[in-house]
Amino acid sequence: MKQSRRYRVAVLSVVKHDYVVRGLASHPRLDLVVVADDAQIPNWAHERNQLFADEMRIPYVLGVERALKESNAEIAVVCSEAYRHCDLSMRAATL
Repeated sequence: MKQSRRYRVAVLSVVKHDYVVRGLASHPRLDLVVVADDAQIPNWAHERNQLFADEMRIPYVLGVERALKESNAEIAVVCSEAYRHCDLSMRAATL
């Protein structure tokens, strides 16, 4: 039986709407490989990102571009505050 291709998913911030990422994590062809965010975000956001990364047993990396490059992610999901969606999405799309 032919195995289906699996995709590597980077989570760019998970401070809002973690149900979206949890849904992706349950898909048999998607592997969450990293949680990433910018260093200058508030401490509460770093704490949420780290808790989710720990729960999923994946690294939390400061620096979105670095995380995307080092993880070889093929898909990025953005679950940040609404005002950051566009910025994070555009940065992921340009790598």
